[in-house]
Amino acid sequence: MASSIIDELRLDDRVAMDRLAAELFGESNALKIIPCLPGTLDEYHDELVAASIHASAALAGNPMPLDEASVELERKVGDPELPSGPTVARARREITNLALAYKPLPIGRVESSVFGVSEGFVKKVQTVLAQGTSLSGLGDYVPSTDGKRTQGQTQAEMLRLITWINASEATNHGPLVRAALFHYGMLRLRPFADANGRTARFFETSILTVAGVRFASLWLPVHYHRNIDQYLAFCQDEASNVSAFVTFMLHGVRQGLELARLRLIDPLRTLALKAYFDALRHDKTVKTRLHQLLHLLIDHQESFQIRDLYLRQPFKLLYDEVSEHTTRRDLNKLIALGLLTKDGTSYAFNRNALG
Repeated sequence: MASSIIDELRLDDRVAMDRLAAELFGESNALKIIPCLPGTLDEYHDELVAASIHASAALAGNPMPLDEASVELERKVGDPELPSGPTVARARREITNLALAYKPLPIGRVESSVFGVSEGFVKKVQTVLAQGTSLSGLGDYVPSTDGKRTQGQTQAEMLRLITWINASEATNHGPLVRAALFHYGMLRLRPFADANGRTARFFETSILTVAGVRFASLWLPVHYHRNIDQYLAFCQDEASNVSAFVTFMLHGVRQGLELARLRLIDPLRTLALKAYFDALRHDKTVKTRLHQLLHLLIDHQESFQIRDLYLRQPFKLLYDEVSEHTTRRDLNKLIALGLLTKDGTSYAFNRNALG
């Protein structure tokens, strides 16, 4: 370990990293002007919160699948406890602890936009995340596992990290790089006996959420879980470096922003496509059967073959008495209109037909 955690957090390629982060921050702000159907934002936010909590817990070894974690998050206070053994009970408690920590996070950017990190709040979050699952003192610093740092030295290093992350050298990077730096610093220090990773990821999400990076902030734990070997190497490999971690994190931000953009635009795309289908029917480019098929295909995410139109509902209702020659003619017409793609004997609806 370097003489101080701060020495590990200074970027060699600061200008390039800050430029990329600023570009991504601009892309995040651009999401806010996308017109959305009522409920789309809240629905996607709730899905991301569940996925984020599940991924953060899974990175710490929690075995609960996402669908079960989502059910656990929907349980209300006072609901009867479900019977379970100690492993499942611990997994449930870790999920509910994360939910308690995530609950106060704002939906949008707050006025100051700079999330101030304090030692008291770091200890409070770690206590919330580890309560009921850890046998060690909650919120208490511990010596390093390699014996190179005493408990007192751990506290001193944490105070240096917190002071530095709130000072201009860190805040001037902007929220994305600053969030990654605190996350990495916590992973390298591992100041507590338990929940270090979950605490680090919570503060990364908090710094970004307060700055208005709404969706990518919640996506990051999913990104780390999907690339778990690479992520854990940053926690365990002494040769890892902060620039590589920030690059890894920013890649996750870009991915999260792109997924959010597609998700928010998709309901509008569906409306536009349905209006286009109606226009094709109105000017007699397509007849009634093809018009009805298009409305079925827009909700059909899987590829299909001609035989599916005869065997599977609801397509069978349209094609049960139609000859194969006519069916092929129908599909070829949709291909010519750019509404279908063909790969061998399989067909798929083209949701990008309008660009």
